[in-house]
Amino acid sequence: MWHPRFKKDVEQIEKVQRRATKLINAIRHFPYQKRLQILDLPSLVYRRYRGDMIEVYKFIHGIYSSGYSLLPRAPQSGRRGHDLKLMKRRCYSQLRANFFSFGVVNLWNGLPSDVVSAPSVNAFKSRLDKYWKDLCYTLDPEDFL
Repeated sequence: MWHPRFKKDVEQIEKVQRRATKLINAIRHFPYQKRLQILDLPSLVYRRYRGDMIEVYKFIHGIYSSGYSLLPRAPQSGRRGHDLKLMKRRCYSQLRANFFSFGVVNLWNGLPSDVVSAPSVNAFKSRLDKYWKDLCYTLDPEDFL
């Protein structure tokens, strides 16, 4: 379950990690987010979005070579912010709206130019972590948008 589609599925997966953090007796009485901070363990929401952004970086910077453009770039005239913005395509079905190529556009376009223009994947990861440092333990996907 790389990126579950339904909220109930996300909660089921998060429940496993929630329960695992309670197995440590010294911190079992703390709220879940506090347990994550103590263990320096990012939330599953953060890890999913971080993984998505790393994959987008690899597509945009040509690390993956595909025959067609999975993530089309926005036209030059309509860009504000960084030069690597993705085009927001229309989607006519709810199923397609959950595809990777549709779901990452807003998140990627919201990143600052110094993050998306990193010279390497590792530099991108560290810049993204620094930019999202306040979101590392969040449980709400809406915080990222």
